[in-house]
Amino acid sequence: MIRIADLMGWEKFPPEWSLGITFAILGAGVVFSLWKTRQAEPPHKASVAPEHGRQEG
Repeated sequence: MIRIADLMGWEKFPPEWSLGITFAILGAGVVFSLWKTRQAEPPHKASVAPEHGRQEG
């Protein structure tokens, strides 16, 4: 970040930008981690199973 400020002719790098970049990197890491560890959705059941101990008829 210091080099960017030097290249742009700034004395200091704006703290809002630094904070925004930090949160963007953290957010991207969280999203990537959730995406890589996601599980396949279980198949949907067409009907509800009867309760245990009850007999239908």
